[in-house]
Amino acid sequence: MLVEDTIATSMGWALGDTFPLRAENGMVIEVHIVGTYHIFDPNQRESQFRMYTSPALVNELQGAVLYSGVQFFVESPAKIETTRAEIENLILGTDYHISIFDDLYQGLKAPMEGLRGSG
Repeated sequence: MLVEDTIATSMGWALGDTFPLRAENGMVIEVHIVGTYHIFDPNQRESQFRMYTSPALVNELQGAVLYSGVQFFVESPAKIETTRAEIENLILGTDYHISIFDDLYQGLKAPMEGLRGSG
């Protein structure tokens, strides 16, 4: 499970910690913190209480398959390959696969290539 870093700090949690997670149906599952993340939102619009976990755990907690895919967005096209490699390491040994779509970028790239600044 990934936990927002300020939540982890306030709860006294660290990487590798295990704690019980109770679903709405009363089922209790032991989860492990495998990473933390930081929300950078100067306008404080993001909810600070989010935990991310595998689709398998979410489906187990809900008792049904809710989703089977995840989307990742990168800040620039140059980061696509690095991100793809990191995700491949995370899903190694699973039946998940990666698809990369940069249609929006490619659609914006052509009109932008002809622009030049003055000066």
